[in-house]
Amino acid sequence: MLLNKQPSEAERFDALVTEIKSGVELQKRGEQAREFVAAQEAKQYRGLQQKNAVAKNMRHVAEIPAAEYFNLCRKYGHDEVHSKGFIKYLQKHYPHLATAAV
Repeated sequence: MLLNKQPSEAERFDALVTEIKSGVELQKRGEQAREFVAAQEAKQYRGLQQKNAVAKNMRHVAEIPAAEYFNLCRKYGHDEVHSKGFIKYLQKHYPHLATAAV
């Protein structure tokens, strides 16, 4: 037997709230997983010197997950994300993502 009962307004609202909460939690878990991988990569690069002649004037100072990097560039601009002050802030507040001092 099929029931053609339509959900009430309160039931639809509760379903929407549950869906939004689960989406936010999923997004947080994904961000934590990406940050964990970036921290592992940063640990691998910590203390290594660049020996490439092309990258002579460049250093690997931090590891940022790609999605967060592009979001930061979109929000603050490329120049700000690559500024010395921003990198110092990143290293101070996220030391597990730092690979070398600025």
